[in-house]
Amino acid sequence: IAQEPLRTDFNGNVPPDFPTDIPLVEDIKPEQSYSLDYVGQKQLTTVFLSPATVKENYTLYSDFLKKQNWNVVNKYESAQLSSLYGTKENTDINVTISENTSKPSVKSEVSIGILRK
Repeated sequence: IAQEPLRTDFNGNVPPDFPTDIPLVEDIKPEQSYSLDYVGQKQLTTVFLSPATVKENYTLYSDFLKKQNWNVVNKYESAQLSSLYGTKENTDINVTISENTSKPSVKSEVSIGILRK
């Protein structure tokens, strides 16, 4: 029987051990931010609204992953929803960008998940 992961919420702050080199929007508090502790691995997730479009964010994170030597094993791009999945050493990254126009200054929502194994 798989054990339920232990969830820790960070109430509008990026998880303390979230990688500092990953680009985030400055001065925007995450909509969600939490860690999930599994047996032998840990997931860190942050979700935030962005003034950039889905395409602009896709380009930003695609370029970032290339420059940082992540191995992008899966990618999907469309006008409303785009995603990137990469691996490097014992870490996976999942970036999902969806259209979000809930506020005038917002064009997309970005979810970044880090899985350390």
